[in-house]
Amino acid sequence: MRKIFAAIATSGSNNLTFLKELVDGYFQGVENHNQMRSSILLQSTKDAQLIEAKGFVKTLRVDENRILEETSTVQRCLARLSAKEAKLEAKLKAVRTEFTKLSGIISKNEIELKQKQHEISKTCEEIDKLECAPIIGDVDAKMLSALRESLENTLEELKNLKWTP
Repeated sequence: MRKIFAAIATSGSNNLTFLKELVDGYFQGVENHNQMRSSILLQSTKDAQLIEAKGFVKTLRVDENRILEETSTVQRCLARLSAKEAKLEAKLKAVRTEFTKLSGIISKNEIELKQKQHEISKTCEEIDKLECAPIIGDVDAKMLSALRESLENTLEELKNLKWTP
């Protein structure tokens, strides 16, 4: 600016072109200075944003590693649980098979028990009839003895009946 004032003071009114060039040069210098300042501020802002973005990326990577570790742990737990589930399913299948087998045996034993109870009931009725008969002959005595023996055998079978599980 001093150059401009010095040029005005020393120059006459006929040398205005030179003065205009000096003023234009000054304003061009100011404009260049402002552009450089804006560029520096913009670069500064970009640098700050870059630093912030790098910090954010670093945080994301830490989170990613943590998530990967947790995923790995969960996958190992899932594999162990799947193995346990398979073992439990096999045991459950074996228990169901055994249950079916035992249910069949129980049904068979119940039918056998009813048959034996029916035989005992019939034999008791026959014994009662024979005991109520007025005269017992040799034939009747033998028949009664055979019936009594049959009843005792049936009772013994019932006692010795193997109740298989």
